[in-house]
Amino acid sequence: MPNRLRASELNAVIKVNNAIKAKLCTLVAASIVPSEFKTIVQYTEFERVKFLSDLQDSVENFHTACNSVELAVGTMYQFHPSSLPTILRNIAQFILDNCIILNNQDNLKLRALDRVVFQKAPARKGGQIKDCIIVEEYLELAQQLHSSEFSCPLVFISSNTKDFCVDNSFVRLLVRYCRVPLYPPYKKA
Repeated sequence: MPNRLRASELNAVIKVNNAIKAKLCTLVAASIVPSEFKTIVQYTEFERVKFLSDLQDSVENFHTACNSVELAVGTMYQFHPSSLPTILRNIAQFILDNCIILNNQDNLKLRALDRVVFQKAPARKGGQIKDCIIVEEYLELAQQLHSSEFSCPLVFISSNTKDFCVDNSFVRLLVRYCRVPLYPPYKKA
């Protein structure tokens, strides 16, 4: 539920949510995702409430200014903290609850640590090991699926556009090592 959530991104989340409900897909999450979610979800919901409150203040200030100069404006929208933040949190929780959570494996943590030490994507100077653990767990899963002759598409979904987008070396890495169709997240222009 980040601030940058656009309508198109929300629509994509809703499609994933609906696909899960219809049993059209299986979602897998890295071992660290549940604890990360638990750590940030309450703060993120608070951010949404504050964003809507600030938006309402801006709307009211805009209408006051327009009325002061006798400029006709349309409907005054209401953005007071609504149930939207809670609905978004519930959707996120439903998606997480319906994921298969990958097992935390020491060998994958060691490979992730190598990424950090040698600054291999998605590691970057001053960054954390978490993204590298996610990468190693997903690469391992993709390789295991390939070994079992799995041929359905794999879709990597992330809100982390800085580290996991089409113009990033991480995507080139996935495409190189995943022998099943892979559809990475794309950064919008």
